[in-house]
Amino acid sequence: MFNKKMAALLVFTFFAFSGAFCFFDEKKACAASDFEFVEMKFYESGYVSQDASLRKYATAFPKSTTRYVWCQVDLKNLKFGSGDHTHKITWQYYNPDGTLRGEMTSDFPIKSDWYTAWHQHGWGWEEPGGWPLGSYMSRIILDGIEVAKGNFTIYDDLGAKASPGTAVSSKDSSIKFEHLRFFEGEFEPLPELARDYDTAFSKNKARYIYAVVGIKNLFWDIQDQRVTIIYRYYGPDDNLFCEFDHAQNIPAQWEFITFWKSWGWNEPGNWPVGGYRVEVIYNGRKFGEGRFYICEDSPSLL
Repeated sequence: MFNKKMAALLVFTFFAFSGAFCFFDEKKACAASDFEFVEMKFYESGYVSQDASLRKYATAFPKSTTRYVWCQVDLKNLKFGSGDHTHKITWQYYNPDGTLRGEMTSDFPIKSDWYTAWHQHGWGWEEPGGWPLGSYMSRIILDGIEVAKGNFTIYDDLGAKASPGTAVSSKDSSIKFEHLRFFEGEFEPLPELARDYDTAFSKNKARYIYAVVGIKNLFWDIQDQRVTIIYRYYGPDDNLFCEFDHAQNIPAQWEFITFWKSWGWNEPGNWPVGGYRVEVIYNGRKFGEGRFYICEDSPSLL
């Protein structure tokens, strides 16, 4: 039994339609020729699942607003019009460290007149904010055979927003940290108005990840100054993998300034999946810090 405050939910929903289908290896076929696996996808909702028309499917969800992460599986009924059949479906959820988070098994009845059936299962909390950050895996097992698995990520959405900063020290308060934000792009950075700031990026689309630091000039309208900012990028294993410095002359008439540096590749697909951390160093001290995530694009079919 699960406490309602943190529960695993199991819901059946059925609908008839036509469309394209994904076929997978014969060795993974379940229950002879009873059905075919079509798709596996994720969406966020409350304790009661949203109607299908309101679902926003994704593989990355912001920590501050995510309650239940629902996993939906779509099947094609290969015995349409030829009789009812029932299957055992098991959902397994794995934590970012690979340990099993939870498992649920239920009967999955499919009626003869259902051309397509979908089935969904949710895991989470009634209130948002309970999910630890990281990348989770969900496995679907039908009649004892694993047919699909997919990853979803809980990311720190607040890291993409401006946050209050503090002076580096009482001895050197020439600038003040305002925010650290991220966007994806090509080798040449996008203009400010074209940037889509975020903290979660698709592995199959991500090229360069830009880290943009906003600072306030505490010598504004007093005197010019020159500052040097150091960027340090840490990988999913929290090991430092690159470091840059950025020197900038700041005229007295500039009240706010943004710095940016990037790391990546000309072609997408090279970023390993996981969480990354960027430190901003000024005068030998950590001036600011932010995190971004590289996420799987879609569940994999086995």
